[in-house]
Amino acid sequence: PMRVFGEFADNIEGHDRAHAAAELGEFDAHTGQHYAWMIGGAIGQLKAKNDWEIRAWYQYAQQYALDPNLVDSDIFDSRINEKGVAVKVGYMMADAISLNLTWAYSWRINGSLGTGGSGDIPINPLDQYQIFQADMSVKF
Repeated sequence: PMRVFGEFADNIEGHDRAHAAAELGEFDAHTGQHYAWMIGGAIGQLKAKNDWEIRAWYQYAQQYALDPNLVDSDIFDSRINEKGVAVKVGYMMADAISLNLTWAYSWRINGSLGTGGSGDIPINPLDQYQIFQADMSVKF
């Protein structure tokens, strides 16, 4: 099966968060930074042995769009103010064992803002990020 998927977020308190950051002297008030969205497509499915799936998506998360504690840690190192692409390929080795290979690449949206988040890399701002990872999952 083929499918298209996506998500959209508008942080209605994003303007307030931008003004609060500006009052702390960290940045100018970047009040337009409150949107996040993702769109992608997939083919295949992972349900039984020898099934396969390929997913690809584009992700865009402005500085004040999301709570940095809730951003996916596998893609783009849990960062906001990042946009990028990701591709995930999965294969079911057995009915309960799947193998996934993921590649992702992102870059900073607004060069005058940091890339907040609770990532593994202790650098802020993170101008570019690339990851390749392999995961094996066992369902029981």
